[in-house]
Amino acid sequence: MRKSVLTAMGLAALMCVTACAGNRKPPGPGPAERAMRKTPSVVGLLFSRFDADMDYRVTWPELEAGISKAFASADVDQDRSISPLEFEAFSRAALGGNSAPPFRLDFDRDVDGRITQSEFREELLATAEGLDLDKDKVLTQEELTKVTPSAKGAESEGGPEDGEARRGPPGRGGGGMPPRE
Repeated sequence: MRKSVLTAMGLAALMCVTACAGNRKPPGPGPAERAMRKTPSVVGLLFSRFDADMDYRVTWPELEAGISKAFASADVDQDRSISPLEFEAFSRAALGGNSAPPFRLDFDRDVDGRITQSEFREELLATAEGLDLDKDKVLTQEELTKVTPSAKGAESEGGPEDGEARRGPPGRGGGGMPPRE
């Protein structure tokens, strides 16, 4: 009798687990993640402002000049580095806020609290190289408005780019540092 009671209890537990598992939705991205994955690169919008001759193409010389001007604009106190508060103001004005990559720590690789002109230039050039699909050193409107994966390592609709999941801006392939802002 005891054996049949234990068997019945085990069978009931198994049925309960099976029934509960059948009602679960398959895991997948939520609405916020889906929206983020379908958003053009915000830094692409910044780069489009560097188009000096208004031909809807950003050449590498235009990019270099734009990066220098953007750094000078962000370095409000002109101490040759961008503080966290200066970066916050730059990010709000140039990138639309702190919620879109590149993030402050994407630039500040030595995590000393300051972004040098070299760090600023290196990050933006690496990002531009990631957007330059045909590697011709010219960013077209198609490349500048390319949909990119989210900063949290989500993959684009067609799978990870270049065969790998990414974090952070497209030029770095993530650098292994998740956003901390």
